[in-house]
Amino acid sequence: MPKIFRNGFCFAALALAFSWLLLAESSPAHDWILVHPLASNLAMAANLPAYLVAVLVSGNVHAPGTALVNSAMAVQWILVGQLFAWGYSRLRPNNSFKPNPLRGSA
Repeated sequence: MPKIFRNGFCFAALALAFSWLLLAESSPAHDWILVHPLASNLAMAANLPAYLVAVLVSGNVHAPGTALVNSAMAVQWILVGQLFAWGYSRLRPNNSFKPNPLRGSA
């Protein structure tokens, strides 16, 4: 598996775990989130595109399926992770966007 995909999946796993930590009622940080709502509001804003996709796919505006929302979140964070991994691989030293010179050209 290419390194970009591996990094994308790792980023998605971390983002989904962080989303669970901030948004789920069963997380150990639930009591802290009740007192500090900014963290959960930011997490909801970050996951809003996935929720909107789940609403469009299910057709139920009031309550799309939990599995559908979770799978849309996973796809969203995998794509974001792969985008960040690609950008990081391009911005490292000695791997810039400049074209490489051809061998044998003077």
